Amino acid sequence: MIYDDDHFHPDNADAKDDYDEELKSYLIQTESVATDDLDPNRRKQRKLMEDYKLSDKGFRYLYRMSNGKKKKIGVYVSSYKPGFTIRDAVTGVYQNGNIVGSLDEDFYFKVKFATGELGTDPVNLFFESPAQFIKHTGMSVSDDTIKRWQSKYFNSIRELNAKPVDTMQYIIVK
Repeated sequence: MIYDDDHFHPDNADAKDDYDEELKSYLIQTESVATDDLDPNRRKQRKLMEDYKLSDKGFRYLYRMSNGKKKKIGVYVSSYKPGFTIRDAVTGVYQNGNIVGSLDEDFYFKVKFATGELGTDPVNLFFESPAQFIKHTGMSVSDDTIKRWQSKYFNSIRELNAKPVDTMQYIIVK
């Protein structure tokens, strides 16, 4: 599928203005939908989705204060025990082949919660990057932490690319 409706070009100021107006219109529409009373079917859908998430033993809620209001943040947890599959904290997708306690962890921004607010055992949250963590949770991360993660991430990519890859494919015919 190709999306070719994007007419934005840095030299085309008219297209940029159109884009800005479309974005503002969209934001106003989504804001009004979020604040309007939901129809009963929509409310039922949200309740079913909420029940579905809560039935997942790896789904938890974090509660944080934001602008004087208590904010509920849904996350999917990964075990702190080595050998378990890494799970994306935002989507809940298991990252097949990526294992807790291995070098695979270096490709994720890992946050460990041992405060008890996500259960009695400590848990790991694996995000794609510090930016995803900040966006999803609204929490802050120091610049030093971000730089250390980037360094570790890029070193891991270099090591992965330096490994020889067996490009020969063998087919066994019986």
